[in-house]
Amino acid sequence: MTVRSIHATAFAGFLLAVAPAAAQVDQQNFRGGKTDDLAALCGASPQDPLGPPAIAWCHGFMVAAGQYHRELSAPGGVLRPLFCLPDP
Repeated sequence: MTVRSIHATAFAGFLLAVAPAAAQVDQQNFRGGKTDDLAALCGASPQDPLGPPAIAWCHGFMVAAGQYHRELSAPGGVLRPLFCLPDP
């Protein structure tokens, strides 16, 4: 085996290891309430039958988390902001 083929094989293995995989979404992910459920919903493929609702759920969760953070870290509040939301 040549050095070139060893490098090509190693590179192909690296690509396979880091390639993102679309999560399988099922009904339990929508009511599970665990971090892995949120990860499955946010990693759903649009081609999955539950993909569009899963992606919408993920977007809604992220917006709600940002709004909750904004309320807790409002001027004069007890918490300092961890991040700033963009102003559309």
